[in-house]
Amino acid sequence: MAGERTLKAFREYMECRVREELALRGSDRASAPFITISRQTGAWGLTIAEEIVRFLNDRSGPQGCPWVLMDKQLTAQVIAEHGLPEKLERYLGERHVSELSDLLDEVLGTRPPTLVLVRRTSETILRLARAGHVVLVGRGAHLVTAKVRGGYHVRLIGSMALRRRHVMDHYGYDAERAEAFIRQEDDGRADYVKRNFSVDINDPLRYDLVLNTDRTPAAEAARIIAEAALRRAGAEG
Repeated sequence: MAGERTLKAFREYMECRVREELALRGSDRASAPFITISRQTGAWGLTIAEEIVRFLNDRSGPQGCPWVLMDKQLTAQVIAEHGLPEKLERYLGERHVSELSDLLDEVLGTRPPTLVLVRRTSETILRLARAGHVVLVGRGAHLVTAKVRGGYHVRLIGSMALRRRHVMDHYGYDAERAEAFIRQEDDGRADYVKRNFSVDINDPLRYDLVLNTDRTPAAEAARIIAEAALRRAGAEG
């Protein structure tokens, strides 16, 4: 049911963006706003992203194009857009794939090399960003879209203590397992960005805003980010 709702929301989003693009073709207009979110594990990234979409859709009302969230949904979109086998879904995340595994899979023909999958993912991210009204989470989206007008790029961080507590509550892990999970996920995301974009994921100069979620509740963080993104898009128009 949740998957069907997500698909329906994305279909409505794309239909609206196509109609708007046709209506505004050849006219002057503001840059279509979009948001990218890079996050430390347990820093409320998905919760804040969902709140941003909810806030912006409430603000735009029924007449505007809906905003959509692309997190796990991005994987399905990459597979559909590039005609990739569904079995590649597990390779399209931000976790590290060893060079040996990459080489063996390429030789055996079980999947294309990681570089190809990253390129396909980046192409889809770019297309969505140019369409606008989308919140893109992870996968180096802030780097892929760095030169696209209308973007607002955010890094969410938090203390290990509070992130560990969040993961413990969410997954039911004990403290040791939660911290190990956080470090594994954070290392995988940092490695994805370093290997594919030669950039440190923690470099604050790559973002418009670095926000400490220890000090900012999710709803307030979402409002701050959403309003800043709309101001940015209007200023660049």
